[in-house]
Amino acid sequence: MPFLLGWPIPRGILVDRFHPLPLGIIVLTLYAAITLWGGFYATSAPLLFAIALIAHGVVSGTYFTVSASLGQRLFPYATYAQFNPEFSPQKR
Repeated sequence: MPFLLGWPIPRGILVDRFHPLPLGIIVLTLYAAITLWGGFYATSAPLLFAIALIAHGVVSGTYFTVSASLGQRLFPYATYAQFNPEFSPQKR
């Protein structure tokens, strides 16, 4: 699985080009489809279970990577950490 080490780079490019919110919705929909497929079909054969397990790991990692910057992108900079004085922009 060494090819998975290069997989975050295209995710980052997509997040920079598009907003993380629609990408998160798309990836979460894909994750729901994989979970449904795995629930119905991956219970009978070990190979199908392995495919579902790997797909689950890749897509859930994709979701967490894509949605990591949602807080910074949705909230304005001036009030992003207003309730945590350690990281508040007004402190500077």
